[in-house]
Parts: sequence; C-alpha cells; structure tokens
Amino acid sequence: MNERLSEQLVKKLSSLVMEKKAIQSVLGNQYWHYDKMVVFAIRDIERKLNGDLKKMSKEQIGKQVGYKGVCCFHSETGTEGGYWAFQDERFIDRFDDNKLCAKCGLYREFLENWHNRRLKHPKSLIEYWDGIIEKACKPEKHSWQPAFPNGKWSYEGLHILKDGDRLTVYSPKKLDEIVWSGDVSLKKFPVFSQDAFGLWIHADQVGVDRETWAKWFFEEYPAELITKAK
Repeated sequence: MNERLSEQLVKKLSSLVMEKKAIQSVLGNQYWHYDKMVVFAIRDIERKLNGDLKKMSKEQIGKQVGYKGVCCFHSETGTEGGYWAFQDERFIDRFDDNKLCAKCGLYREFLENWHNRRLKHPKSLIEYWDGIIEKACKPEKHSWQPAFPNGKWSYEGLHILKDGDRLTVYSPKKLDEIVWSGDVSLKKFPVFSQDAFGLWIHADQVGVDRETWAKWFFEEYPAELITKAK
C-alpha cells in the first residue's frame, strides 16, 4: 500500500467532509440539490480510500498505527443485547446516497430492488413486505430525502471488544485527558440477565463500575484501540 497516497486521500476526504457539512449547515437536508459536485467528490475519494485500506488487513493496520475512534455500544436485531465496541474514526460519517420517503417511510433502494429479491425470502416474509409496499406512495408521489443526512457508520470500522484488547478512553471535553486505560477483561453473562441503564448487556469490564463503563460507551467517548495479536 502506498502510505503517502493514503495519507493524501485521508486529508482530501476530511476537507471535503468539512465542506459538505458547511453547506449542509446553511441549506439543511436540501444541500444535495445545490452542490452535487461536493457529494460526488466525497464518494469518489471514499472509494479510493477504501481500496487502499482493503489492501491491508485490520490486524496489520492495528499493529502499525493502532486505531483512533470512539467507544460505542453495538446492539441490533440478532445480538440479543449489546456488546461493548469501538468504531474506527475512518469509518464514521461515511457518505451514503440512499433516500428515504418522508411520506411512507420506505427506502428507495429497497423499493427498487424488492421484486428482484423477493423470491429469495420465505413466503411469510414475502407476504409481509408485499403488504407494506402496497400501502406505499405511488412512484410519482414519493418525497425523497437523504436517509442519512449526517453520514453513516460503516461495519468495516466496527470492533467488538475482546479480552486482551488495549483500550484508552479520553475525555470528550479535554481530548488529551485520559479517563481510563488498560487491557479489556470481560466478565460474560447469559443473555437477558444483566443490564446497564435499562439496556441488556453481555459483559462487564473487570475492575470498572458498570455504570461508569457504560457511560463511556453510550456517550461515545473518544478512544484509541490496539487489538489483541492473533
């Protein structure tokens, strides 16, 4: 990987993202209609940057420079609760051009591709979504808006914390002030048995008060991560 090229791309991307946010702060969600060139430029740089990053494994990147980003709580359908996690800053606020209808609440990409995908799903799911789509706006009546006006986090930057990972948490008010630093050591629980602030969790960090630890992740404190070597 050409490290100098990647560095240049990161700087270019950061500049474009700032320009996009400046436009958005003035024009709101309608910035897309006023300056497509900026949006397309961001997408082009991101694609090039992703191409460079994929030439190296996440483990290699972690060994060389570590990861900078934020603590986060990862919970979605199927996780049966939430995991303590870390999101790489390079994969935060990623440009996403998907659109959402303000009237019926359905995604344009889903509507455009559902009929090509529907036969791949169980009959019960097909019937369910067919019923939802029947109630959607007629094609000419949709009111499309950016689905993720502030960008979208990418799974490529998600790290579920594991025993042996090295985590350093910083104060969001003073970025050079270390709140906590140490090795991740998780005490695991059966599903749906423990919670933090009312949300199901899978583990506690040994030696740290549960609510204190949870606050750092729920409020997405800035952090650095060095992954456990395999």
